[in-house]
Amino acid sequence: MSFGAECVHAPIGKLKLHTQRSHYPAPLWDGDTEVEIESPKNHIALFLVNLRIALALLSRDQLRHQPWSNEPTNLTFSPPMEVPF
Repeated sequence: MSFGAECVHAPIGKLKLHTQRSHYPAPLWDGDTEVEIESPKNHIALFLVNLRIALALLSRDQLRHQPWSNEPTNLTFSPPMEVPF
């Protein structure tokens, strides 16, 4: 099956993560990065944009729990500080 198959177009068209935000989520802290989400021009781009957002959100969630449990890590997640040079 490929992205050109008609049976794939309808499910990919239902992906909506890219419509809920303007910038990609930060994978290591709460909030968004400075990278704007580009407007997908075809089904492949739509899939890839939504995949990037989902992977960033999953990475963020993974850091919030103790390994192999649902117990929180009690870590605070904030953006990195800018260091003046």
